[in-house]
Amino acid sequence: MTYRAEIGIIQMKHPTPVPIHNRVLPDWWKSDYKPTTPPKVPFKIVHRVSNNDSLSSKQLEWERLGHRAPKPIWASLEANTPTSVQQIPGFGWPANVPTATYQWHIERYLRSFASWLGVNVGDKNPDVSYSTRVESVEKRYNEAGKHHGWTLLLRKFVKTDEKTYEESWWTEDFDAVAVATGRFQVPSIPLIPGLVDWQARFPDQIQHTRQYRRPETYANKNVLVVGAGPSSTEIARDVNMSVKRCYLSLRPSNGQTNFYSPMSVLLKFLQTSVVPFL
Repeated sequence: MTYRAEIGIIQMKHPTPVPIHNRVLPDWWKSDYKPTTPPKVPFKIVHRVSNNDSLSSKQLEWERLGHRAPKPIWASLEANTPTSVQQIPGFGWPANVPTATYQWHIERYLRSFASWLGVNVGDKNPDVSYSTRVESVEKRYNEAGKHHGWTLLLRKFVKTDEKTYEESWWTEDFDAVAVATGRFQVPSIPLIPGLVDWQARFPDQIQHTRQYRRPETYANKNVLVVGAGPSSTEIARDVNMSVKRCYLSLRPSNGQTNFYSPMSVLLKFLQTSVVPFL
């Protein structure tokens, strides 16, 4: 029996563009990328960048980052649960870690746990494959026509040196497959009329929370944050001291439900103007 695990470690890598144009599709929620199929398997492509080809270099780097799919982790992100709730059974937190942790605390904790198990990125464990994406999963049948495991089409896109990238596909057979991709990988995008056209005309002016990393990126700019969920309110608070002006857009109350919301307190703290989101 063959076993292989892929461990996902939190990393605050550069963000990749979010395909806002996919929101008009009925199945936008399934995925935000399309699997690639090579002309044959195994297959390998070596991409080389010339000395004066900066555009190609940038495109290849975006391809590499898109392959790894960096998660929505920004520099000042805090966990919304205390360390006691996040603790792995049998592997406690260090004594000096505060109850309220930042993203770098969690990253170090998970890396330490992976090292303890011998499956960290530097352990070269043959049963762990990093930076590997599953392009397709197919049933495998034996000679009698009975289901007998699974065949996975796998893909890597890695940077081998300063001017060379290597893209490769191959297949591997497994007895079982566990899908543990999480529920919130695909960005949720509001269906606002004109949003797709706006991104097409001004591609750098619309960003999803998955792309946010640091407030300095928006220094001295006017910023409109759409939505009043946990991510948007935390980002609005984070950028407020760097931007020229921050607007927080939220849905108006319909007057039918009464509930307590700390939003008014937060908005007073932010000293922002509210633009109703219709």
